[in-house]
Amino acid sequence: MFRLRGPMMISRGGRGRGGRSRTLRQGMRDGSWRVRLAHERVVVLLVVAVVLGLTLTQGWRSGLAQRIETLGGVPPARAAAPPYELTKLRVFNRVLFHVTYEYVDPRRVEPKRMLLGALQAIEEAVPEVMVSPVEEGKAVEVRIGAESERFVVDDVDSPWRLAARMYSIVRFLSGKFVSRAAIEKPEEVEYAAVNGMLHTLDPHTSLLTPEANREMRMATQGRFGGIGINIGVRDNRLTVIRPIPNTPAARVGLKANDHIVTIDGESTINMDIDDAVSKLRGPEGTRVVVEVEREGEARPLRFEITRAIIPIESVKWAMLEDGVGYIQIDQFTRTTAADVSRGLDRLRRDGMRRLVLDLRDDPGGVLESSVELADLFLRSGTILTTAGNDPKENSVENAHAAGTEPDYPLVVLVNGGSASASEIVAGALKNTGRAVLVGRRTFGKGSVQAIHEFEDDSALKITIAQYLTPGDISIQGVGIQPDVETLPMVFDAKRMDLYPSEPQWSEADLQAHLSSDRVVREQQPAFTARYFQPRAEKPDLPEDDRAPAPEGWIRLEPSRELWKVDFEMQLARRIVASASDPGRRRILAEIGPLLERVRNEEDAKLEEAMRDIGIDWSRGDPPAPGTPIRLTAVLNDGQPLGPYRQGETVPLRLRVRNDGNVTLTRLRAVTDSDDPVFDDLEFPFGRLAPGAEATWTVETKVPEHAVRRVDPVKFEFAAEGEPSLDPVEFRIELTDAGHPLFAYAVSVADDVSGNGDGRIQRGETARLVIDVENRGDAPAREPVAAIRNKSGEFVFIRTGRAKLGTLDPGRSATAVFELELKEPYAEPEFTLEFSITDFETRDFVAERIAFPVAGPPEEEPQARPGTAQPRTVPLELRETPTESGRVVGRLDATARVSRTHVLPGWVRVAVADGHAGWVREESVRPVGGNPSPTVTFVATPGNVQPRFVELEAALAVRGETGELRGLVEDDTPILDLQVFVGESKVFYENYRRTPVNRVQFSVPLPLRPGSNDVRVFVRENSEVTTWRGLCVRRDGPNGETLPTEKNPLSDDLFAD
Repeated sequence: MFRLRGPMMISRGGRGRGGRSRTLRQGMRDGSWRVRLAHERVVVLLVVAVVLGLTLTQGWRSGLAQRIETLGGVPPARAAAPPYELTKLRVFNRVLFHVTYEYVDPRRVEPKRMLLGALQAIEEAVPEVMVSPVEEGKAVEVRIGAESERFVVDDVDSPWRLAARMYSIVRFLSGKFVSRAAIEKPEEVEYAAVNGMLHTLDPHTSLLTPEANREMRMATQGRFGGIGINIGVRDNRLTVIRPIPNTPAARVGLKANDHIVTIDGESTINMDIDDAVSKLRGPEGTRVVVEVEREGEARPLRFEITRAIIPIESVKWAMLEDGVGYIQIDQFTRTTAADVSRGLDRLRRDGMRRLVLDLRDDPGGVLESSVELADLFLRSGTILTTAGNDPKENSVENAHAAGTEPDYPLVVLVNGGSASASEIVAGALKNTGRAVLVGRRTFGKGSVQAIHEFEDDSALKITIAQYLTPGDISIQGVGIQPDVETLPMVFDAKRMDLYPSEPQWSEADLQAHLSSDRVVREQQPAFTARYFQPRAEKPDLPEDDRAPAPEGWIRLEPSRELWKVDFEMQLARRIVASASDPGRRRILAEIGPLLERVRNEEDAKLEEAMRDIGIDWSRGDPPAPGTPIRLTAVLNDGQPLGPYRQGETVPLRLRVRNDGNVTLTRLRAVTDSDDPVFDDLEFPFGRLAPGAEATWTVETKVPEHAVRRVDPVKFEFAAEGEPSLDPVEFRIELTDAGHPLFAYAVSVADDVSGNGDGRIQRGETARLVIDVENRGDAPAREPVAAIRNKSGEFVFIRTGRAKLGTLDPGRSATAVFELELKEPYAEPEFTLEFSITDFETRDFVAERIAFPVAGPPEEEPQARPGTAQPRTVPLELRETPTESGRVVGRLDATARVSRTHVLPGWVRVAVADGHAGWVREESVRPVGGNPSPTVTFVATPGNVQPRFVELEAALAVRGETGELRGLVEDDTPILDLQVFVGESKVFYENYRRTPVNRVQFSVPLPLRPGSNDVRVFVRENSEVTTWRGLCVRRDGPNGETLPTEKNPLSDDLFAD
């Protein structure tokens, strides 16, 4: 039996309730993972990282794995690391060793496939690398820039040959990288290769980066060193969401809605929220100084806080009605079973006689904790069996009578987010007859992972076993079916969601998921309870945790968090309250009448709501078997379906006529499409007599970031007694309405508390003036300019984010930021990360800019306030008082401007919009009066993104290949161009040796059946990039629709 060494888990945030589970599927379809935007997040300072998937871990004690002894995510002290030597492949080779000897299914360990997976990951991570199959797949050509070399792969039939071939390839690549990321962090190239290799095994075997490993280690301790607050971003400011009661933060007086402005003297302006978390956490007994701005306070408040051990509140409880206790488990840590016991003791004191255990959206965690929890409710029998690749090492975990809870009625709530450890508990309690399960089918992760840590603090998470629930039943890929399935009927006159799509996102949808021959696929719920769920607005809840809970809400202990009592909780309460016996079979035998009442109650609510919007949703007798059903459907009166543009609201008006001889009741249609814009749209028609027509319209908005594509949209009809009628299909086209393109320039004005010479010296507070122009062919809807500090605490950003307003093509805007360079800063330059992002269109540009730190000037500028007027126009303004100073803009009219400083031969002038610069003394003349209220100042943005002049491809083809044609231009030489189809890089060209500003290209596109996401990236340098995307559809030879393969693992590299 495996022993606990350093159990770890993966967690994820948010506990969604009801509705469809479609977010992951949509994200993978629309390609949005390629564009990383700064969305608002709330991070609880106890579980903060979503690392990869839903994981059950148990320790593995061996000489190959380190014992984890640290607490709170603080790694053991290590000597300063020498430069990373990529060619040694230390992590890669150790991972390969563990996979060879420990992986659960040796048949899946295919060395050639693993090598190709590693190479594909490298070319995805490093733009200048391109890997292509040659010699009919027996070899690959690896290109980096203009150099290439061939490597045989057909003979890679063992781990040792895989390691040797990988070494040869990395040795060829090493030293040739030009991307900043690959040069500065070569270890990330190795991490990418490792994960590409592991990606071919199963979704839960992966390499955790040092940062992810530390987060995982902290999460599963069940406690951490910190101050005890939940933080998030509100109005672009780091904000205290809630101090956790009885923690240092609460004791010193931090309050909800406090805005954190500094952490240990470092500004939080545009600080990454994960950075803020790491700065607030630390060992017990250490101190951190936090400054906050609070409403009603004139100045920031300073708090010196001593860190303490903060318990992770993964278990919460409350009393419901009828003597029913409620326990909610968010994740399984080392302390989960003990925390549940503590909660049960409290509930018993409050009169608990029955229990609802909520495991919804619990992604799993520590194996031993799940066994301990199941053992709390079982006196005897098997809890689970773990089965690895060696039957001799299989182990069985049994229940024990000691410490078992009394046999009171028990209901367990589960859904598609219940995975791994939570499935162990649910499966054990269901299969032994101890509890009734209510909710939705669980995720279906039936595997166990072990953790091996490496010297660089990265860690291998490897699948070493599958687990079996009582009766030796595997849930791998199929999950656990509840006894009572709950299906929400979400009512919204604008967007109905009455029939949740199946299947939910589950283990079976993950790429390269494991399978088992011990699954029971015929599981069906004993009952189904559909319930009415109107879309509700967010309620106005009291912020004071001492205030009583509003009607329909409860306060969970010990956090005092407010929680909505939803339908599933109410149903579970009614089931346990009505039970005359704690046994599952007896409860199921008795609840039929209760569920019938519930069904009628919920159905009546839906009928009434539908009647209010003019739809007869009454039931009727279904057609006799064999009765022909004939429907005619017309979409948008037969008008062309597109092309629709980004940002456009598309009305889909479906008219249906009953051409049959029987009345249909509860007639509806639901769409199915690869494009999430048109997927899962419901059209309710209700009762439709022979010859009658009905119409329903659904409006759906095309996102501003949508790409060109044409998609079949299938309308699948159903009626009462007729779950599947003949579908109809239409094709809808989206077009590209254009994109903003940003030109920008950054200039320094050291006039806040500086000498004004245009150079930043230590001790000065300066303004950074950012001029942005939209040189694209479409508006920038919500552009935001921002700077982030990349040089430590002595560079203090006072203001670092500005909304630019809508920028139509040709329009400009200016953002002014303020920063202080503190005296202790010792480096010759400091670096800021500058970005412009349109959060609507997802167009962006980002670049790191290094600013030199100037020494004391030979001559200080002298303040000489007054008014000046150009003698001639245009008049160029320079950043510094030198002929070589960069031109920041020009004055195009002889308006009066402010004069601020002088140096011999030079005058510094400023205009009202924040711009300032130096001009030759003879080019202006002093005048009286005030500066002109409006001045025609034209900024000169110096950096311009590469632009796509053309990008064309047939959006639907009938063959195995398509063709992409395009033209890109740039004001400066283009570095390279790359094209991806899905995850496969199909084209790369580097132009360093023959600099060009204009590239015309034609690229063949290998296509899979169905939808193919195509992405094109053109780079000006290792940071400034422009990308465009489109979707090309491959149909059958006669134009028929071919289904899109879900999550294909292979691409052209893997083709045999």
